[in-house]
Amino acid sequence: TKPTPSIDPSGDYGVKYNTEDGSAVVTAPDGPYAVLFASYDAEGKLIKLEYKLVITKNKTAKAVPVNFNTVGASSGKVMLWDSLNGMKPLAMDPIPFR
Repeated sequence: TKPTPSIDPSGDYGVKYNTEDGSAVVTAPDGPYAVLFASYDAEGKLIKLEYKLVITKNKTAKAVPVNFNTVGASSGKVMLWDSLNGMKPLAMDPIPFR
């Protein structure tokens, strides 16, 4: 499946949540980025957040969370940011709930 459209108007950035292993696949120009995994309760309150720093090579990288889960959550998303310092959102993908 294709990454979701970029938030960034250049169209160069994407992130896709992998339902099979809970990872995120990043497509972006080569460099360092922050990937955030977030889950929310029914009222939209953040209940779990984990971030991973990745460096894309050949315009791709994979982020694998260690402690992230969706227990008690009703929605979630994975987000690609330029960094934890800049916090510029570049792309996002909803985490599907069944």
